Parts: sequence; structure tokens; C-alpha cells
Amino acid sequence: MNEQFIEDDVKIIKLLNIIFNKMNIDTKIIKGYDFFEVCSILSLNSNKINYLNNSDISDIVKNIFEIISSKNIWKIFVILYILSELSSDEIDIYYKYNIYTECKKQNINNWNEANITLKNSIVGLDFSNNINDEDVEIISDIFIGYLFIGIETMAYYGDQNFSLSESEYGINEFITGFGNCIEYNNSVSINFDIIESYYLLDTISDKFINLLAIFYRVDFKDHQNSDETYNWEKIAETVGSGML
Repeated sequence: MNEQFIEDDVKIIKLLNIIFNKMNIDTKIIKGYDFFEVCSILSLNSNKINYLNNSDISDIVKNIFEIISSKNIWKIFVILYILSELSSDEIDIYYKYNIYTECKKQNINNWNEANITLKNSIVGLDFSNNINDEDVEIISDIFIGYLFIGIETMAYYGDQNFSLSESEYGINEFITGFGNCIEYNNSVSINFDIIESYYLLDTISDKFINLLAIFYRVDFKDHQNSDETYNWEKIAETVGSGML
């Protein structure tokens, strides 16, 4: 398992360095990088998006869709989303058109299948307090990858079999299950029951919150309770309202 994830990560690093180089951003991405820190650097250099010409964009998109896997798909589309937000019309087209298609290519058709695949993917992995840093990154990416696919396969893209109530339910299961696995004892939250390592739990939570803030535009200040916890059901509604 580790070898495949290391190979996937090397491809992400190569892609990010291609983007940074073409945008003349003076930052070299290396092994052990913080993905969301890199996203922040990319956003802060929005004035350099015009360095990308049509040929550059075609190369970037070609590279992107050659390396997508169920574990890194969320990172791919966060990168595309940020580039699309930097006013690149061509990237915007690729981003909007391909997200649902690429999720479906993972042979997952809805939130429940994503949840089942997540459950099967973590069987036999190390969740103890002795887990090493590399495995924390790998396992947390597995969790976030299937969360992303589970949510995105419930979006409305004109499918005649689309069910609004089922989509709302699936999004709610994932958001609440990841948001507070103790309070919301549901079909998604049970995936956390085997985790002993607080470091792993914190890493999954950090990636989850950053994904919601960047990709789904969740403003957590709008959903904070008086005791400084979050209203995850309201957050699920916010995410759903932007997709359905």
C-alpha cells in the first residue's frame, strides 16, 4: 500500500512543481510538504495566473487526469478549484466538467458505496498510538479521499435517477460522521471507532476542515456554537445547498 501512495505523492509533487514553475512562483515542493500550505502559496500568487497560456493549461490538465486515484482525487480537484478561482476560464471548464465524471471512474456511484469502500480500504491498517508519520499521511488521505468521492457523487449533474432526499442524507452522514464521530453515531462515524491514535484523528480532522473551508467555502464562524463546537448538521446543509 505504501509504495502506491508514495508513487501517487511523487506525481502530485511533480504536478505542483510544474504549476509553480509555469506561474513563476519561486517555491520548490519537496517530500513532506504541507498540502494546504502549498494551496495557500498558490492562492497568494493569484496575480501570476496570467503567466499560464493555453498550452500550459493543456499540459497541466493532461498531467492531472493521468494521475488521479481514489486517494488523491481530492487534492487534484482542490488544485483545479484554486486555479479556476484565479480566473482561468480554461481550467474552470475542465474543473466543472470532470469532477463528477472522475469520481464515477473510481467505480463508486453514491455515498454509501464510498463509505463501504472506505471501510474495506482500512481493514488491517495500523491505527495504534505507535503509528508512524508516513502512515498517518496515507491513512488520513484515504479517509478524505472517500469523503470527497462520497459527497461529490451525490451532487446533481442532470442524472434522471437523482434523489434530492438521498443526496441530502448522504452528505449529512459524511459531514456529521467526520465532524464529530462521537456525537453523531452513524454509518460513517463507525469508521473512526478503530482509531487509537489522537495524532491520526487530529490529522484527519485538520484535512477535513481545510477541505470544507477551501473547496466547499464553509465559513466556520457562521456555524460555531456558544461552547465553541460546530453545528455539523448546519455545515452539511451549507455544503449540500452549494451542490444540489
